[in-house]
Amino acid sequence: MDTPTAGHDRGISRRALSAASLGERLRAIGFTPFFTDATGSTNTDLVEAVRAERPGGASGGTGKKTFNFYNQSGQVAHLSVLLAEEQLAGRGRMGRSWTAPKHSQIIASVVLRLYGIHADSMGLLPLLTGMAIAQGVREASEVAGRRLPAELKWPNDVLVEGRKLAGILVEAANVEASAVNGRQASPLLKEAVVVLGFGVNYDLTTEELPVAHATSIALEGERAEQARAAAGPNALADPAGDNHTLLPEREDVVFHILDNLARDVERFTQLGGAPEAVIGRYRQLSATIGSRVKAFLPGDEFVTGIAEDLDKSGELIIKVEAHEGTRPIAVGQRLTVAAGDVEHLRATDVDNSRTSEWGYA
Repeated sequence: MDTPTAGHDRGISRRALSAASLGERLRAIGFTPFFTDATGSTNTDLVEAVRAERPGGASGGTGKKTFNFYNQSGQVAHLSVLLAEEQLAGRGRMGRSWTAPKHSQIIASVVLRLYGIHADSMGLLPLLTGMAIAQGVREASEVAGRRLPAELKWPNDVLVEGRKLAGILVEAANVEASAVNGRQASPLLKEAVVVLGFGVNYDLTTEELPVAHATSIALEGERAEQARAAAGPNALADPAGDNHTLLPEREDVVFHILDNLARDVERFTQLGGAPEAVIGRYRQLSATIGSRVKAFLPGDEFVTGIAEDLDKSGELIIKVEAHEGTRPIAVGQRLTVAAGDVEHLRATDVDNSRTSEWGYA
């Protein structure tokens, strides 16, 4: 039996997700769930399993359990999801590593099997994953009594009031291209097997946060309650009623995120990976579009400017205000950024140093 762990400054008791009850809920919406107490990396486990597809079974990577991830066809099924209570070698974008106390996060990786999708559409998958997380957090927190305004920071982060709540890492496990039509700008993929990994801070305390600009669902609920209390008796009535410190159950947050993900993936596949499956809704949830940003480019270069929009591949379009580096980038130019670190800037920000990143990024 799993031993509860404690969040030391709240007197909370942390417990494992219920494989029985949550598993039943996830199977009802199309997922094949797997649960583990600890593993090296949920993404690594599933990527390795896909690349070693064969009848039988496979190791659960560097974790403490082994799984037979395979269905009767010898494949890892579409919408297989691995949920871990702890990652011992979690990886973020650009190889960053991270750890967190057991049972304090939602750590998950999901397998997608996509057919007939253009290669350019693959860049939309991190955005789609972020949409599902932000919407799932909003829904679960609203059901519990207080809707958290989760937003998206391009390309891989979920924020609440500018603080990082979650991060995303998407990896291609196996991609098979069809014969390329010479007139096509982007080849059609016969099959793409992709692993969507994400980590969401559930009830990390202030002392447990890896960096000051991180947050958790629990901390944001506490901040909202403090703001309500500070507003005094003349504040508008709180829709949460007398229950001001409700924290959504971790199982419910998982369910709402994955329910949104399943529906978003279905729409994405039905539209053949078309940009309209993602871009419009992403704009509505984006904290980046319309913000002044600093984008770091290869070779220690960067630009600052206004993030104006996304192109059809999900790349960020920045109207350049300043540039440091050797590339021929002009002030006023609209620069398309495919990948890299992007910081949100305030009007008074002048520091050119890069802030630290953490977790999935």
